[in-house]
Amino acid sequence: MSRLSLALNGNLHYRLKTPRANGTTHVVFTPQSFLTRLSWLVVKPRIHLTRYHGVLAPNHPWRNILVPKPPVHVPGEIRCGRSRLDWATLLKRVFALEVLLCASCGGERRIIAEIREGPVARKILAHLGMPTTAPKPSQGGLFPTGPPDQPEPEAPPAWSDEDFDQRLSDSEFT
Repeated sequence: MSRLSLALNGNLHYRLKTPRANGTTHVVFTPQSFLTRLSWLVVKPRIHLTRYHGVLAPNHPWRNILVPKPPVHVPGEIRCGRSRLDWATLLKRVFALEVLLCASCGGERRIIAEIREGPVARKILAHLGMPTTAPKPSQGGLFPTGPPDQPEPEAPPAWSDEDFDQRLSDSEFT
């Protein structure tokens, strides 16, 4: 932008980085011709910017020999969304946690089910002897809920198992 200037007659003067072989140091454009030249630099949508020629070209017979094959997806590996890494690898990278190794025996953990329904999760937690409700925030803890003189907020309504049941009833099936 520092090499571009507007002339009094409305033309644009562009100062070249280095003079050309014939000694030209500036190029003069009308606004229309300048925009035309700029539009040639805009990349067309959905067009790849890298083009391969020779043995790396898409249809070259030797390409299969030179280009490595993509890694094969292992059926037990879990991938989330558009991410190329599974969640366990992401947790290991970000938090340095090895979530698939048992802390007591060192064995490898594996996922056997993903529980999404509230009643099923509560039954499993109750069977394991774990709390089935979320803990209440502690007053004056690390993240206090409000000033100490303010009364505690009302407790949220208790949810029943029917609120989480997403299965269709027999009447809705037919």
